[in-house]
Amino acid sequence: MHDRYAVLSPEKVVISFALAGVLARLGAAVIDLVVLILLMVALGTGASQLGAFAPFLSLLLTIVIFFAPFLYSIAFELWMNGRTPGKQVLGLRVIKDDGTPIDFKAAFLRSILKVADLLPVFVLVGLLSIAMTPRAQRLGDL
Repeated sequence: MHDRYAVLSPEKVVISFALAGVLARLGAAVIDLVVLILLMVALGTGASQLGAFAPFLSLLLTIVIFFAPFLYSIAFELWMNGRTPGKQVLGLRVIKDDGTPIDFKAAFLRSILKVADLLPVFVLVGLLSIAMTPRAQRLGDL
């Protein structure tokens, strides 16, 4: 596995990027998990408080809580130039293979495929993917 990744730009300039290590990615994931849990608790508290007074808003917040793990990554990676709060803290950024910023399609697919990384059988597939790809990519990165 290499610790750098090089891309040839359309202007024929080689641009080199440092690849994030497994520990840095894990650290960012832990920070993001803590932020996400705090966000979901705050939303859940708001939904429970609104339940008696505004049932529609309570239902809407409950739906947002259900989709929060998916929306969290998509929103932050798009609005913060490829960074979630955990990635920001550790100096990481998600980019596409050609070095350009991540777009909605890529952020959406990464977020959906995170579910596969959490399923018991697919955890092994994800770990194998990280170990076997030259840029240590998980399924969602491929």
